[in-house]
Amino acid sequence: ILDLPRELFDAVVDGIDDRVDVLSLALTCRHAHSSLVPDVVDFREISAPVGYHVLWDHLASHPELARHVR
Repeated sequence: ILDLPRELFDAVVDGIDDRVDVLSLALTCRHAHSSLVPDVVDFREISAPVGYHVLWDHLASHPELARHVR
């Protein structure tokens, strides 16, 4: 998938209906991450319990992701 032209990669992503699946793809490698986050994956709303420390620790250690969260 890394060797696909950008247009074909975008066509593959456009065929994915579930945003959770797009997020899963974005987490597979740096190329997918840089292509999909934050352009496709929308971080405007995250709903998680306050006690869900894994999420908050991850955001705290990745300011490039956390800056998109309000």
